[in-house]
Amino acid sequence: MHIHPDIALFVILLVFILGTFVRIIHFRAKKKPISFKWTDTIKHLGQISLALGVLLQLIDLSTALANTTNSLSADEIAKGLRSTLFSAAHGLLVYIIAMILFVILKLTENRE
Repeated sequence: MHIHPDIALFVILLVFILGTFVRIIHFRAKKKPISFKWTDTIKHLGQISLALGVLLQLIDLSTALANTTNSLSADEIAKGLRSTLFSAAHGLLVYIIAMILFVILKLTENRE
């Protein structure tokens, strides 16, 4: 089984985001002080994921356009464009998850 490097990268970012979320929940359960940098880390990792998704899409698109020939059919072009969207979609998905977790943390934090 072959895992695409883009997917592996987004899975790693998602694991970091979820790990940070669990760490914050653990600190809250033990009533330990939590630095704002931990909640901001979730937001920033999500933003990095989104930026990487767009960057990888642009790289895939430029590579595909560099290798095009005049004999491509519209169906082949559509399939190529569709495949370049996967990186951006994965980055956006991880970003959405990060933002949902960030909002949950912000709404549930203790205001003293």
